[in-house]
Amino acid sequence: MTWRTVAVSSAVGIATLLVIPYLHIGILHLMIWVPDKDPVDKANCRCTCWDTVFKGSYQNQNDIGYKHFYFNATLQTYVIWIITVCHMIALYEAVKYLWLTFTSGDIRTN
Repeated sequence: MTWRTVAVSSAVGIATLLVIPYLHIGILHLMIWVPDKDPVDKANCRCTCWDTVFKGSYQNQNDIGYKHFYFNATLQTYVIWIITVCHMIALYEAVKYLWLTFTSGDIRTN
Protein backbone atom coordinates (compact mmCIF):
# COMPACT_ATOMS: atom_id res chain seq x y z
CA MET A 1 0.00 0.00 0.00
CA THR A 2 1.52 3.32 -1.05
CA TRP A 3 1.40 6.54 0.91
CA ARG A 4 -0.93 8.04 -1.70
CA THR A 5 -3.45 5.26 -1.22
CA VAL A 6 -3.35 5.77 2.54
CA ALA A 7 -3.63 9.55 2.18
CA VAL A 8 -6.58 9.37 -0.22
CA SER A 9 -8.46 6.78 1.81
CA SER A 10 -7.86 8.76 5.00
CA ALA A 11 -9.03 11.99 3.37
CA VAL A 12 -12.19 10.32 2.05
CA GLY A 13 -12.91 8.83 5.48
CA ILE A 14 -12.40 12.11 7.31
CA ALA A 15 -14.41 14.07 4.74
CA THR A 16 -17.29 11.61 5.08
CA LEU A 17 -17.35 12.00 8.86
CA LEU A 18 -17.31 15.78 8.51
CA VAL A 19 -19.92 16.09 5.76
CA ILE A 20 -22.61 13.76 7.15
CA PRO A 21 -23.55 15.97 10.14
CA TYR A 22 -23.67 19.04 7.90
CA LEU A 23 -25.98 17.26 5.46
CA HIS A 24 -28.14 15.88 8.27
CA ILE A 25 -28.50 18.93 10.50
CA GLY A 26 -27.58 21.79 8.19
CA ILE A 27 -29.58 20.78 5.15
CA LEU A 28 -32.17 18.13 6.06
CA HIS A 29 -33.39 19.75 9.27
CA LEU A 30 -32.84 23.42 8.46
CA MET A 31 -34.07 23.54 4.89
CA ILE A 32 -36.48 20.60 4.60
CA TRP A 33 -37.87 19.60 7.99
CA VAL A 34 -38.29 22.97 9.73
CA PRO A 35 -37.86 25.74 7.15
CA ASP A 36 -40.53 27.97 8.74
CA LYS A 37 -39.14 28.15 12.28
CA ASP A 38 -38.38 31.53 13.76
CA PRO A 39 -34.71 32.42 14.29
CA VAL A 40 -33.38 32.33 17.85
CA ASP A 41 -33.06 35.64 19.65
CA LYS A 42 -29.71 34.98 21.34
CA ALA A 43 -30.02 37.99 23.65
CA ASN A 44 -33.30 36.84 25.25
CA CYS A 45 -33.26 33.09 24.68
CA ARG A 46 -34.55 30.70 27.34
CA CYS A 47 -35.71 27.07 27.15
CA THR A 48 -38.50 28.01 24.75
CA CYS A 49 -35.99 28.56 21.95
CA TRP A 50 -33.23 26.14 22.89
CA ASP A 51 -32.60 25.16 19.28
CA THR A 52 -34.66 26.14 16.29
CA VAL A 53 -33.02 23.75 13.84
CA PHE A 54 -32.65 20.34 15.44
CA LYS A 55 -35.64 20.43 17.78
CA GLY A 56 -38.04 20.42 14.87
CA SER A 57 -41.70 21.33 14.99
CA TYR A 58 -42.82 18.42 17.18
CA GLN A 59 -42.67 20.32 20.48
CA ASN A 60 -45.13 22.85 21.75
CA GLN A 61 -43.26 26.16 21.79
CA ASN A 62 -45.07 27.33 24.95
CA ASP A 63 -44.40 24.33 27.20
CA ILE A 64 -40.73 23.38 27.04
CA GLY A 65 -39.42 21.18 29.84
CA TYR A 66 -35.94 20.36 31.05
CA LYS A 67 -33.59 18.95 28.42
CA HIS A 68 -31.21 16.15 29.35
CA PHE A 69 -29.29 16.55 26.11
CA TYR A 70 -28.69 19.90 24.49
CA PHE A 71 -26.74 21.22 21.56
CA ASN A 72 -27.07 24.05 19.12
CA ALA A 73 -26.97 23.45 15.41
CA THR A 74 -24.60 26.34 14.75
CA LEU A 75 -21.31 26.88 12.98
CA GLN A 76 -19.48 26.74 16.31
CA THR A 77 -20.93 23.30 17.08
CA TYR A 78 -19.87 22.09 13.64
CA VAL A 79 -16.31 23.36 14.21
CA ILE A 80 -16.23 21.52 17.55
CA TRP A 81 -17.41 18.37 15.72
CA ILE A 82 -14.62 18.76 13.14
CA ILE A 83 -11.96 19.19 15.85
CA THR A 84 -13.31 16.18 17.77
CA VAL A 85 -13.35 13.91 14.72
CA CYS A 86 -9.82 14.88 13.69
CA HIS A 87 -8.46 14.30 17.19
CA MET A 88 -10.24 10.95 17.57
CA ILE A 89 -8.82 9.75 14.25
CA ALA A 90 -5.33 10.93 15.26
CA LEU A 91 -5.66 9.11 18.60
CA TYR A 92 -6.81 5.94 16.85
CA GLU A 93 -3.91 6.04 14.39
CA ALA A 94 -1.37 6.71 17.17
CA VAL A 95 -2.64 3.81 19.27
CA LYS A 96 -2.69 1.54 16.21
CA TYR A 97 0.91 2.48 15.36
CA LEU A 98 2.10 1.96 18.92
CA TRP A 99 0.32 -1.39 19.16
CA LEU A 100 1.84 -2.63 15.89
CA THR A 101 5.28 -1.42 16.99
CA PHE A 102 4.92 -3.13 20.37
CA THR A 103 3.61 -6.45 19.01
CA SER A 104 6.24 -6.64 16.24
CA GLY A 105 9.06 -6.36 18.78
CA ASP A 106 10.50 -3.12 17.42
CA ILE A 107 10.49 -1.39 20.82
CA ARG A 108 13.75 -0.92 22.70
CA THR A 109 13.48 -2.18 26.26
CA ASN A 110 16.55 -0.48 27.73
